[in-house]
Amino acid sequence: MKKVSKKFGQYVVEMRKFKETMGHDDSLPFNAELWVGNTHIANCYNDGWGGETVVAPVNCELFDKVAKEVCATKGALCKEEWSYTMPILADELSWQCEVAKTIEKSQRNGLVFLKEDGNLTIVPFNSGKRKNIPISEMLLSQSGQELIKKTIEKYEKMGLKLVSTNIRYSKVLI
Repeated sequence: MKKVSKKFGQYVVEMRKFKETMGHDDSLPFNAELWVGNTHIANCYNDGWGGETVVAPVNCELFDKVAKEVCATKGALCKEEWSYTMPILADELSWQCEVAKTIEKSQRNGLVFLKEDGNLTIVPFNSGKRKNIPISEMLLSQSGQELIKKTIEKYEKMGLKLVSTNIRYSKVLI
């Protein structure tokens, strides 16, 4: 999975060891660690029952410095503004981890596009009797590469952004 991080002042806060856990579905249940550089600063936990994510400092000195910078940052969504907190940051990074996992899993058998509203669209390739032909198989033939290229162009004209990472450097995009 790709690295998921966010920069606050001089600090880049990265979520590592993200793991979805069994829990309720009011919010994303997960366990993870927050890191700044090579320093583990906190453990994060959410049980999925809709409460605030627990962010437990591991390196208190660095955690306090980072938290001060994070809390001084304003966020905005749909004309609503708020001040970041460490739990809000953990939730944001956890959702990014979840999206990255979904992309990684879905791109094996289709192209993954991101809509402006943040939702993903997965475009599978089917052929006669077969459903969900793997992208790796499509890339082996000239006709498969051309079909992928045409599909990408079609969806990008509709305003969607290709987020599949498994074809970026292939012959298709050249």
